[in-house]
Amino acid sequence: MRGADASWNPAQSPADLRQAVLDNLRNLGVDVLDAVNLRVMGDVHAPSEGSIAGQFTALAELQRQGLIRHLGLSNATGSQVEAARAIAPVVCVQNQYNLAHRGDDALVDDLARKGIAYVPFFPLGGFTPYSPRRCRTSLRA
Repeated sequence: MRGADASWNPAQSPADLRQAVLDNLRNLGVDVLDAVNLRVMGDVHAPSEGSIAGQFTALAELQRQGLIRHLGLSNATGSQVEAARAIAPVVCVQNQYNLAHRGDDALVDDLARKGIAYVPFFPLGGFTPYSPRRCRTSLRA
């Protein structure tokens, strides 16, 4: 959500998420959103553990009402993916992944086995310039 001062404020309560979906439907002039990703608000760019049950359940209810076709996660851990899958099908996971940030290699493989798309964000590095030295070091790790 945008604050009155144009700042970004996390919309994480079930009521906030419902309102955000309704706002998107209205602003886009559509009856259904094709896909909605729940962004897990732990670390800024790295997944961190924590319960997502309340938020994902709220989105699953909106899906049951026909307002959302598909659900995904962003900035999520493997255990959060499994917790979400116990609530509703997950079609995609969007985490940071690039030459310097490859911590999700095992998650990518696990999701592929389950038929869940992995959609990297900042695939070219985001806002961090890369030096050849940093990339070589990261690739050897």
